[in-house]
Formats: sequence, structure tokens, C-alpha cells
Amino acid sequence: RGRSLGGPPSTTALGGLLRHVTASETRPFAPSNINFSLIDPLPSSKTKRRGGKRERRGRLCDRALEMVGAWRETDVRKAGFIIF
Repeated sequence: RGRSLGGPPSTTALGGLLRHVTASETRPFAPSNINFSLIDPLPSSKTKRRGGKRERRGRLCDRALEMVGAWRETDVRKAGFIIF
């Protein structure tokens, strides 16, 4: 039908993995499972707070949920895909 859909934000697990698979400069290509290093980091002001790895990863997950929700509601709907 000629519809196109932009990729998910790189602040999400799916977007980070997609970027790794399509834009990795590692030669030869090294496949990877999803991990937190593939997701765009938080701004430095948010990473310097106390709480350690668990809190930082929780903030990464919260941001990813917000971003994927926004992507779903704007890009996916605009492309005319049915959302359940």
C-alpha cells in the first residue's frame, strides 16, 4: 500500500537494537542481544544522582516506555497501521 513507518526511538530497546543491526561500524558485524549499552544514555545531569545501576536502569526503562508510547501514537498511527 505504499505506507512507510519510521523506526522506533533509539531511547528504546527496539530502537537501540535496530540501530545496532543497521548502523554498526564494527567489521565484521558482531550480532548482539539487547542490553542497556545499546540504549541512548540519560543526560549527564540525571546519571549523577545517587542510586546506582538499578535506579539508572529504571529511569532508562521509564523514559523508553514514554518514548515508545509517543512513537506508537504518532508515527505508527500516521502511517495508517492498526494498533491494538
